[in-house]
Amino acid sequence: MSEQLQVQYDTAAVNLYVVIRDSSGQAYRADTQVFEAYSTANLTATKYAIAMTEQGTASRYYTVAFPTAIVTAGSYSITVFQRAGGSPAETDSPLTGGTVDWDGAAIITQANVSKLLGTAWLTPGVAGTPDVNMKNAGGTAVTLDANNVLNVSTKYWAGTAITATSIPVATTAGASGGLLISGSNTGTTTLGALTITGATNLTGAVSATNAGNDIRGTSLTAAGIQAIWDAATSALITAGSIGKRLLDVFSGITSLASWLGAIAGKTADSSTQTEIRATTAGASYTITTDSLEAIRDRGDASWITATGFSTHTAADVWAVGTRALTDKAGFAISGTITTLDALNTSLSSVHGSGSWATATGFAVAGDAMTLTSGERNSVADAVLTRDASNVDTTPNEHSLYYVIMASSEFDATDPSNFIVYRTDGTTVFVTKTQTKITADEPIRKLE
Repeated sequence: MSEQLQVQYDTAAVNLYVVIRDSSGQAYRADTQVFEAYSTANLTATKYAIAMTEQGTASRYYTVAFPTAIVTAGSYSITVFQRAGGSPAETDSPLTGGTVDWDGAAIITQANVSKLLGTAWLTPGVAGTPDVNMKNAGGTAVTLDANNVLNVSTKYWAGTAITATSIPVATTAGASGGLLISGSNTGTTTLGALTITGATNLTGAVSATNAGNDIRGTSLTAAGIQAIWDAATSALITAGSIGKRLLDVFSGITSLASWLGAIAGKTADSSTQTEIRATTAGASYTITTDSLEAIRDRGDASWITATGFSTHTAADVWAVGTRALTDKAGFAISGTITTLDALNTSLSSVHGSGSWATATGFAVAGDAMTLTSGERNSVADAVLTRDASNVDTTPNEHSLYYVIMASSEFDATDPSNFIVYRTDGTTVFVTKTQTKITADEPIRKLE
C-alpha cells in the first residue's frame, strides 16, 4: 500500500507536511530513519517534516506514504501542518492529526467484531464474556468433546507444523507433551524462561536451551554434577587462563602440605623428597639433613657449646698487644720506633723514667720563659706593625694607644681643650685641658 496517510483540505496548491511521533513523544527523522528527542533546529532543517503531495492539479486532497523504514510495531501520532514560509517552523499551523496503528510493515485496519459477512457471531455471555458462533474451521466442522471442549484440527502455528509437544495440552503430570504441574514430569518440554520453587529434582541432561531458567531449590544427579565439574575444569588446559597458570605453577606437586612438611620437619618422606629433587634448586635436597628442623638440631649440638668457635680470653688478647706493628702482614710504619715499648724507652731516656707521664720537665701556666733574640725581635715587630684600630674600643687613657692617637688624630685649635680622636678621626677618645698663654703659643701643659 503506497498512499496511506490522506487528508482533505479546503485550499489547493499549499505546502502540507506531516510529523510522526512514537509513544514516548520522540520525533521521526526522515533523513536518518530513526526516532530522537525533539529538536527545534532539526524541525527547521526539514529533518522531521515529510511533505504531502496534492492529487491532480487542484483537488485539495493530499497524501503521503507511511515510512516503511519504521519496522517497530506500535501506535504512532500523526500531525499535519501547513508550511507558511520557505521551511518548516514551530509557528506553522497544525491542520489535523490522529493515530496510526502500525504492525511493522503495514497499517492495521480495524475489524467489525459484531458481525461477519452481515451475520452476528459474538453474543455477550456470562460476565460479559462473548459467545462465539463457529461452525467450521479450515473447512472442517467444529465439534465439542464430552466435556464441551472445542475440538479444533490445526496443522500449523505461525507457519510451523505443530507437534504433540509444541503446545502442551495434556493435564496429566508427566504426560509426554503435557503441562509441567505438581508431580513427576518426565518427558515434559517447556518453552521460554522457567522458574521452579520448592524441593524439586531434575533428572537427565540439562541442555543449553534451558539458559535463563531459575531452578533454585533443585538437586542435581551425579551425572549432572560431573558435567558441571568437567565444564569448570576444562579451562585448566586453555592457554592464558587462570586455571592453566595455576596448573603450571603447581605442576609436579602432588601435595603442597607434604612439601611444606618436608621443608620444615626432618621425618623421612621419600615420595615428597623425590618431587623436590626433580626441581633444579632442590636436586641435592635431603629431608633428614637439610630441613629447618635438621639444621636446628645440628645447632643444638654444636654452636650452643661454641664448638668450633674462638675461645680467647681478654688476657689472651692483651698478651699480643706488645707485638710490633710491623708484625701485621701488609702493614709498615716509618721511623725507627715501631713498638710501644720502644716509644716508652725513647721518652724515658729524654725526660727520665716516669717523668713525662706526670708532665715533669714540661712548662706549665705561670712559668717564666726566656725568649731567644729572634723571638724578642718577632714580638717587637708585631707591636710596631699592629694597627691601633684593632683595640679601638678597649684601650685605657694612659696607654700606648693614647700616645699613638695623640700624635696622629688630635685637635689643638681650641685654646682650652686638646681633643684626641679614635682611628676614624671623628669619635672622641679623650679630651685634655691644655694651658696656653695665647692661642699661637705652644702647649705648656695637658691635664
